[in-house]
Amino acid sequence: MTARSPAWCARPGRRRSGSRSTRSSPAGVTLRSDKGINLPDTDLDLPALTPADLQTLDFAARHADIIGLSFVRKPSDVELLDEELANAVRSAWAGC
Repeated sequence: MTARSPAWCARPGRRRSGSRSTRSSPAGVTLRSDKGINLPDTDLDLPALTPADLQTLDFAARHADIIGLSFVRKPSDVELLDEELANAVRSAWAGC
């Protein structure tokens, strides 16, 4: 993926103070693997838990002592995890 510099970016090789501190290149830059981007004030329509996460919860309910949830955007994300974990725990105990 190539990111192009918007008009407000600092000149190449220079830093700009304030909330939009950045480095840029007139030709853009290539994001390498395992590098992230920050999208402040952007509403992304992505689920808090993916189908793979839900499958993993079944295993975690039986074997894990603690579960973490990254990229929480709203309280309902945590509520969803709590509900799905409760379902996974009930399923795990039903098989005993």
